[in-house]
Amino acid sequence: MENMTGNENIIKNINENINKRSATLELSKEESDKYIAESIIRTDEKLKSHTAVELAVYDSKLDVKEVETGKSIYDIENPYERFLAYRNDNSLLGISFEGDVSIRTMYIFTQIFPYVRNEGREIELYKSLSSKNPLDHNKLKLKFEIGDAYRHDFVYRGDTMNSCAGTVNAYIRRYGKKLPDAALEFAALTHTIGNYTPIPYKKRGVEFNSPRGFNNYKINDYWDLTLLAIYNWFLEKNGKIPKYNLGLVDVVKNKESVQLVEKWLENFKDDKGKYSWDKFVSDNFMEEFVELVELAEGSNNGENKEIFGMPMELWDGHFDSFEDYNRPSTEEEFTQFFTRVNEAIKTRGIRMCERLLAEI
Repeated sequence: MENMTGNENIIKNINENINKRSATLELSKEESDKYIAESIIRTDEKLKSHTAVELAVYDSKLDVKEVETGKSIYDIENPYERFLAYRNDNSLLGISFEGDVSIRTMYIFTQIFPYVRNEGREIELYKSLSSKNPLDHNKLKLKFEIGDAYRHDFVYRGDTMNSCAGTVNAYIRRYGKKLPDAALEFAALTHTIGNYTPIPYKKRGVEFNSPRGFNNYKINDYWDLTLLAIYNWFLEKNGKIPKYNLGLVDVVKNKESVQLVEKWLENFKDDKGKYSWDKFVSDNFMEEFVELVELAEGSNNGENKEIFGMPMELWDGHFDSFEDYNRPSTEEEFTQFFTRVNEAIKTRGIRMCERLLAEI
């Protein structure tokens, strides 16, 4: 027998996982509920055995395990090579695992983002309603969502806020394949909890995640521009003039998807019932990705209230240049991007996990 390359061995393991775990794609409601409940219990136990820092830097790709040995399929030391192996397997095989919709991520969301449980939403198996069998794209049963796709108007899934491939590939095209430490750190942090956030999903074509990254040259999958469009929505809702020429339609591309995103954003109102950017930022742990304007006297008990300004540019001048060239274009800009994103993801992730451990 010929020796298999590393990637061929990974593919073999994935196929074995699929064959063993998807003998039937049909699950009764009772079987599905039991499977989800057992997955939640195992996840809860694992999370409680770690510190906030350990949880914050955990690469969720490592959750894809070999059936027989329990060893992670993506146990690859170099974080960018690990990212490429995972990405290539998704492209070639349609492997049904994504870190931002894993049971770990969905469970954390239900514990620290209370609004995702509105209207009785609970963790369910990820379904594709456009397929003949709703689990066709979830053969390993490793993808989950929050809400019942048949009962609720929309469900919550996870989104990877800052994508690795585009910016790192742009760096490689300019400066070669030897990546600086900051770029390798970004690859390691890409699929950690601090780079995930809940987003709404209704059906293919009425969603938030895919449109902002797929053939969207205005947003180009950059989280600062996505936040800027959301920031502008809150400005307009409060009778203020938006900043720069960017709105929700630039992120999600069509009217139905804009309406979906608006239903999500309507969760965030202040005590007076006004749409609140501050509430959106604090409820979604986005402080690291925005500018802090001031500390002002807020509530009646004299406590300080944080007032948040515009989203933080991921590199200087991004908001002024995105319509012309929407990538870092100098070594300094790449350094700014990697440094700012890494720090924001790590700090946000630790805060999220500190809250998680306090809740569970």
